[in-house]
Amino acid sequence: MYVSPLVVALRTPAVGVAPAPLPGMAFANVQFPRLTVPKPLRVPALPPAAERPTAATQAGAASPARSSRPAAAPVREVPAAPTRKVPVVTDQFSLTPPAAKDAPGEAAKGKDPFESVPVVDDSIGSIPLQLPPIVAPAAETSA
Repeated sequence: MYVSPLVVALRTPAVGVAPAPLPGMAFANVQFPRLTVPKPLRVPALPPAAERPTAATQAGAASPARSSRPAAAPVREVPAAPTRKVPVVTDQFSLTPPAAKDAPGEAAKGKDPFESVPVVDDSIGSIPLQLPPIVAPAAETSA
């Protein structure tokens, strides 16, 4: 199964003609700007560290080796944000448009603006539908 591709590869003759060389490539001469090395910034000096009390000064305190809890960090008080009141206009909403301020039903009594507008077929690229003309039935004559 895996031997047949190897046999086929070994039986094919070697290529006698050298392949044509690739054509030369030309690249645009691009000049990149020279970048300067940034100067290091001086770090401001830190304030001196506060003195930590030693084990001799802590008479009744537990030693750090026996304590399983870390020391509590000092709690910083964050100033509260000022409270602002926003006036509420309404707290109701509806998905239907509001009713007209006029008397109800007056809008329905008005004339339809599209009543006398001709119907236009707006199909593009298709053959318009042609309906046969409506013919009134002829009165039958008796003979």
